[in-house]
Amino acid sequence: MWRLALAAEAPHGSARAPRPVVARIRVESDGVAPVDRSVTVRPNAPWQSLELDLSQFAGRASRLELRASRPEGMDPEEPHDVRLAVASPRLERTAPLRPAAAPRVRHVVMVVLRGARIDRFLPTISPRFTGGLAMMAREGVVAEAIAGSFNAWAATQTATTGLSADRHGVREHTDLLSEEAPTPATVFAEHGIASVAYSDDAVWIGSGADRGYNRREGCPEAQPLCRVAPMFQAVADSMTPRRGPSFTLVVTRAGTIPLDPPNDLVLALDPVPYEGTLTPAQTGVLAARTRYGELRLDARDRARLDLLYDAALLQVDRGLGVVIERLQNLRLDDSTLLLVVGDRGTALAAGRHLGDGPMSRREVASTVLLARGPGLPRGATLRGVTGTLDAVATALDAFGVAPPSEFEGVSLYDSDRLAERALPFVANARADLGLRFGAWIALPRPPPTQGMSLYSAAGDPLGVDDVGDAHPIARGFAEGVISLVRGDASRRSFARSTRVLTAPAR
Repeated sequence: MWRLALAAEAPHGSARAPRPVVARIRVESDGVAPVDRSVTVRPNAPWQSLELDLSQFAGRASRLELRASRPEGMDPEEPHDVRLAVASPRLERTAPLRPAAAPRVRHVVMVVLRGARIDRFLPTISPRFTGGLAMMAREGVVAEAIAGSFNAWAATQTATTGLSADRHGVREHTDLLSEEAPTPATVFAEHGIASVAYSDDAVWIGSGADRGYNRREGCPEAQPLCRVAPMFQAVADSMTPRRGPSFTLVVTRAGTIPLDPPNDLVLALDPVPYEGTLTPAQTGVLAARTRYGELRLDARDRARLDLLYDAALLQVDRGLGVVIERLQNLRLDDSTLLLVVGDRGTALAAGRHLGDGPMSRREVASTVLLARGPGLPRGATLRGVTGTLDAVATALDAFGVAPPSEFEGVSLYDSDRLAERALPFVANARADLGLRFGAWIALPRPPPTQGMSLYSAAGDPLGVDDVGDAHPIARGFAEGVISLVRGDASRRSFARSTRVLTAPAR
């Protein structure tokens, strides 16, 4: 069963009554009669739900097409700028699931790469990466993972603990994970699996997410930040044929702002002298400025920013290559699962944001989940609703450890469940200060008034005219997000960004 919601939006101030838009759906596959469905959607009306039975296409490669078109009989010359919106499309299976059992492994190495952008891994791996990241993409599974929270630190905690943001409750760097909350290390300890954690950010050590590890390694001499390369070397050196079952976690801030890659890696990507003024230290300054205004960089500095980001990730690419080479030399490759998961993405001046940014942007809301090990396909892109908390679930499954009830991740070995799950997602209180949706700013109305107001960011900077009634799609999406912030019962929900299709002229 395919389910989705449809709505339409007409421009404000039109002299004539807006015409409806027709949503035309076609599903086709070789050897099966196609399914065609047309639905008339009236502008500015409430969202309407649609169900489409696709059981006849089960197990077949199929093409699903959704188009917006004019209603029958409408004059082709008549202006028609009504837009069709599609929200929450999902496939649901009614047949019982038969997940395949994950093969047992002796070792799991999991890397949390904070700030990992999905566009560096999908649709193909960036050509700038030729080491461990490239090997994992080529020899394992690649999936697009949704970040667990608007809040960057909460997203990091979700990726490292496998707990959804409303369960771990950590939002600021000063918050500590509850002593009662399980961590991967505490669960593994109950099953006799040793664990060690490495981090190049001293803030993560002592955050509570590191509880239960037999050993925790931070930066030398109590430095707050350091390079990640020595940690990968330590991981490689710890691998021996006689070592018992182990879980190794590496948490690196390589993809976050400020970017600070080693100079030799910058030169490896671009040996030509850079004549601009953008330095690694300035990336942090520019990111702070974007909190108060839009960031404008010329093409040369945009390219430099991209290069600094890739050079920072190149540290992880080479470090993983060292680990994989050691595993192969010791013949532990077939009994070790390697995982790389981001916490959330990083904005690189697109949309005038740097570092942080709105979750309506894919480069911020999405990150990557890579898995390479026994029982996983080679060079496959995994489809389905995948989250950053699924990395821990996959590690537990690989060891044959049943997860406690607090863990809501789904193992990549159980890919059937990924296609039809509901993914926990939690907003944070910062959104109460205002959310940007395209050209509008959404603000919650103060109590006791309910709902929210929508203002034009460019034409009405003082927020005088509420245009929410004229833009029901943006208003509905904003109300849904703000309801998460206010702690409504529906806060533990996930909805992909609304996609808007414009009806073409015939």
